[in-house]
Amino acid sequence: MTGRVEGADQLRDLGKRLRAAGDEGKQLRRDLLRSIRQTAKGPLVDELKAAALRRLPARGGLAAYAAKQLKVSVRTRLSGQQAGVTVLAAIKGMDLPKLETGKLRHPVYGRDTWVNQKIPARVFSDAVDQVADQVGKAVLQVVDDTARKV
Repeated sequence: MTGRVEGADQLRDLGKRLRAAGDEGKQLRRDLLRSIRQTAKGPLVDELKAAALRRLPARGGLAAYAAKQLKVSVRTRLSGQQAGVTVLAAIKGMDLPKLETGKLRHPVYGRDTWVNQKIPARVFSDAVDQVADQVGKAVLQVVDDTARKV
Protein backbone atom coordinates (compact mmCIF):
# COMPACT_ATOMS: atom_id res chain seq x y z
CA MET A 1 0.00 0.00 0.00
CA THR A 2 1.39 3.40 -0.90
CA GLY A 3 0.29 6.98 -0.54
CA ARG A 4 1.67 10.22 -1.93
CA VAL A 5 1.82 13.77 -0.60
CA GLU A 6 1.13 16.62 -3.04
CA GLY A 7 3.71 19.36 -3.50
CA ALA A 8 6.30 17.55 -5.62
CA ASP A 9 7.15 20.77 -7.47
CA GLN A 10 8.11 22.45 -4.19
CA LEU A 11 10.30 19.49 -3.25
CA ARG A 12 11.98 19.47 -6.66
CA ASP A 13 12.68 23.22 -6.49
CA LEU A 14 14.03 22.96 -2.96
CA GLY A 15 16.26 20.05 -3.99
CA LYS A 16 17.80 22.22 -6.72
CA ARG A 17 18.39 25.05 -4.25
CA LEU A 18 19.99 22.70 -1.73
CA ARG A 19 22.36 21.28 -4.37
CA ALA A 20 23.34 24.81 -5.35
CA ALA A 21 24.08 25.68 -1.68
CA GLY A 22 27.09 23.34 -1.57
CA ASP A 23 28.26 21.80 1.71
CA GLU A 24 25.74 23.70 3.85
CA GLY A 25 23.02 22.43 1.50
CA LYS A 26 24.09 18.81 2.05
CA GLN A 27 23.49 19.07 5.79
CA LEU A 28 20.20 20.91 5.28
CA ARG A 29 19.16 18.18 2.82
CA ARG A 30 19.88 15.44 5.36
CA ASP A 31 17.97 17.33 8.03
CA LEU A 32 15.06 17.93 5.65
CA LEU A 33 14.78 14.27 4.67
CA ARG A 34 14.94 13.15 8.31
CA SER A 35 12.29 15.70 9.32
CA ILE A 36 9.96 14.70 6.49
CA ARG A 37 10.21 11.02 7.44
CA GLN A 38 9.50 11.72 11.10
CA THR A 39 6.69 14.16 10.35
CA ALA A 40 4.91 11.81 7.95
CA LYS A 41 5.49 8.56 9.79
CA GLY A 42 4.19 9.46 13.27
CA PRO A 43 0.53 10.21 12.58
CA LEU A 44 0.30 7.55 9.86
CA VAL A 45 1.58 4.73 12.04
CA ASP A 46 -0.75 5.71 14.88
CA GLU A 47 -3.80 5.91 12.63
CA LEU A 48 -3.02 2.67 10.75
CA LYS A 49 -2.60 0.71 13.98
CA ALA A 50 -5.77 2.19 15.43
CA ALA A 51 -7.68 1.32 12.24
CA ALA A 52 -6.43 -2.27 12.37
CA LEU A 53 -7.56 -2.65 15.98
CA ARG A 54 -10.87 -0.89 15.34
CA ARG A 55 -11.98 -2.49 12.06
CA LEU A 56 -10.31 -5.90 11.63
CA PRO A 57 -11.74 -9.01 13.31
CA ALA A 58 -10.45 -9.30 16.89
CA ARG A 59 -11.51 -12.93 17.26
CA GLY A 60 -8.63 -15.12 16.18
CA GLY A 61 -6.14 -12.30 16.76
CA LEU A 62 -6.05 -10.71 13.30
CA ALA A 63 -6.52 -7.16 14.57
CA ALA A 64 -3.81 -7.45 17.23
CA TYR A 65 -1.42 -9.22 14.85
CA ALA A 66 -1.89 -6.63 12.10
CA ALA A 67 -1.37 -3.73 14.52
CA LYS A 68 1.75 -5.32 16.00
CA GLN A 69 3.36 -6.41 12.71
CA LEU A 70 2.56 -3.22 10.76
CA LYS A 71 5.68 -1.64 9.26
CA VAL A 72 5.59 1.79 7.67
CA SER A 73 8.42 3.38 5.72
CA VAL A 74 8.61 6.83 4.19
CA ARG A 75 10.66 7.50 1.06
CA THR A 76 11.48 10.99 -0.11
CA ARG A 77 12.89 12.12 -3.44
CA LEU A 78 13.89 15.69 -4.15
CA SER A 79 14.56 15.36 -7.88
CA GLY A 80 13.32 13.84 -11.10
CA GLN A 81 9.85 12.83 -12.22
CA GLN A 82 9.28 10.86 -9.01
CA ALA A 83 9.96 13.80 -6.65
CA GLY A 84 7.70 13.55 -3.63
CA VAL A 85 6.98 11.66 -0.45
CA THR A 86 5.90 8.05 -0.73
CA VAL A 87 4.55 6.07 2.22
CA LEU A 88 4.81 2.28 2.09
CA ALA A 89 3.03 -0.03 4.52
CA ALA A 90 3.29 -3.79 4.97
CA ILE A 91 2.25 -6.44 7.46
CA LYS A 92 4.58 -9.39 7.91
CA GLY A 93 3.15 -12.57 6.42
CA MET A 94 0.08 -10.89 4.95
CA ASP A 95 -0.99 -9.75 1.51
CA LEU A 96 -2.00 -6.18 2.30
CA PRO A 97 -3.47 -5.41 -1.15
CA LYS A 98 -5.71 -8.48 -0.82
CA LEU A 99 -6.77 -7.43 2.70
CA GLU A 100 -7.69 -4.02 1.29
CA THR A 101 -10.16 -5.71 -1.06
CA GLY A 102 -11.89 -7.30 1.95
CA LYS A 103 -10.63 -10.85 1.49
CA LEU A 104 -8.70 -12.90 4.03
CA ARG A 105 -7.50 -16.44 3.41
CA HIS A 106 -6.55 -18.38 6.53
CA PRO A 107 -6.37 -21.92 7.94
CA VAL A 108 -9.14 -23.27 10.13
CA TYR A 109 -7.77 -23.83 13.62
CA GLY A 110 -6.98 -27.49 14.29
CA ARG A 111 -7.60 -28.59 10.70
CA ASP A 112 -5.77 -28.84 7.44
CA THR A 113 -8.42 -26.71 5.73
CA TRP A 114 -8.08 -23.16 4.40
CA VAL A 115 -11.05 -20.82 4.03
CA ASN A 116 -11.78 -17.41 2.54
CA GLN A 117 -13.29 -14.90 4.94
CA LYS A 118 -14.83 -11.52 4.17
CA ILE A 119 -13.46 -8.67 6.23
CA PRO A 120 -14.04 -4.91 6.00
CA ALA A 121 -12.48 -3.49 2.82
CA ARG A 122 -10.21 -0.43 2.67
CA VAL A 123 -9.28 -0.54 6.35
CA PHE A 124 -5.84 0.95 5.78
CA SER A 125 -6.68 3.13 2.77
CA ASP A 126 -9.45 4.84 4.73
CA ALA A 127 -7.04 5.41 7.62
CA VAL A 128 -4.51 7.02 5.28
CA ASP A 129 -7.24 9.18 3.77
CA GLN A 130 -8.18 10.45 7.24
CA VAL A 131 -4.69 11.77 8.03
CA ALA A 132 -3.47 12.59 4.51
CA ASP A 133 -4.32 16.31 4.68
CA GLN A 134 -2.79 16.67 8.14
CA VAL A 135 0.40 14.87 7.08
CA GLY A 136 0.58 16.77 3.80
CA LYS A 137 0.34 20.13 5.54
CA ALA A 138 2.95 19.12 8.12
CA VAL A 139 5.37 17.93 5.43
CA LEU A 140 4.89 21.12 3.40
CA GLN A 141 5.55 23.13 6.58
CA VAL A 142 8.87 21.28 7.02
CA VAL A 143 9.70 22.03 3.36
CA ASP A 144 8.85 25.72 3.83
CA ASP A 145 10.98 25.93 6.99
CA THR A 146 13.95 24.44 5.16
CA ALA A 147 13.40 26.70 2.15
CA ARG A 148 13.63 29.75 4.42
CA LYS A 149 17.02 28.51 5.70
CA VAL A 150 18.50 28.17 2.21
